[in-house]
Amino acid sequence: MEVRGEEIYQKTETGEKPFQIRGVNLGSGIPAEWATDFAIEKDTYLRWFAQIQELGANVIRVYTIQADQFYEAFYEYNKDRPDPLYLMQGVWVNDYVQNSHRDAYDKDFLGTFLEDCRTVVDVVHGNKKISLGRMASAGSGFFRWDVSPWVIGYILGVEWEDTTVAYTDHMQKEKNSYQGEYLFTSEDASPFEAMLAQMGDRLISYETRKYHAQRLVAFANWPTTD
Repeated sequence: MEVRGEEIYQKTETGEKPFQIRGVNLGSGIPAEWATDFAIEKDTYLRWFAQIQELGANVIRVYTIQADQFYEAFYEYNKDRPDPLYLMQGVWVNDYVQNSHRDAYDKDFLGTFLEDCRTVVDVVHGNKKISLGRMASAGSGFFRWDVSPWVIGYILGVEWEDTTVAYTDHMQKEKNSYQGEYLFTSEDASPFEAMLAQMGDRLISYETRKYHAQRLVAFANWPTTD
């Protein structure tokens, strides 16, 4: 994949063609199991991937790090496929962190968010081990499958609590700008938006330095925050 301006291009054997994202959200739950148990089996994922492509979709979006069997199945499904599925990988902010530290610049909030961004990058490159229970609302296991060739980008964050955004903007009025290596804020940015720009910039920097690659970065939102 290559991005020029606002267009995404997919490389093919004969050159390249514009790529239009047609996505499906994929959760972590399955009937009779808790979503936080990440109980979906590899064979189920393989069946779902085929069905998703039959729908005409070409991208899966996951909200958080899945269990290792998801990435194993995704790698196995794509590795010899001329028309693979692609992935938009989410970086989750768990409810405890968001609701316990209303100011997003609190070191526990900001530090945890940044560490989770780095962990996600390592996971998609097949270079991470996550012990059971170490990360809230995230899968665990040995992440040995490099699925990065099929990862289009990252979506940072969740459905932000309006109180978190408003309190951050109230308490950190002077932090309403960010100038990073890859991302920067506009003149009318809010402190919370500057925090998001900082997280995106640091994720891009981390992947660039460690894996010599870059991907699209987006930020989650929902009507309540607006």
